[in-house]
Amino acid sequence: MTNGRLAEFMKRVFTDEKFKRSFLSNPGKAMGDFGLGNRAKGAILSIGVMGVAGATDIAKDLAAIEPLQFW
Repeated sequence: MTNGRLAEFMKRVFTDEKFKRSFLSNPGKAMGDFGLGNRAKGAILSIGVMGVAGATDIAKDLAAIEPLQFW
């Protein structure tokens, strides 16, 4: 996986509404089309990225996480 592929994916998901809808309906296929590795896919599916993309309510998700869980 190159940083270029991840950057291109991120740019597209936030600037191309049709691609964003495709990603939200089938994340695996959308990420597969970019040849992303497991680490990149994990980062994309994180709460922050999914929230910004509109797939989850960040405030609700963060409220359910134990604050020290990250440490």
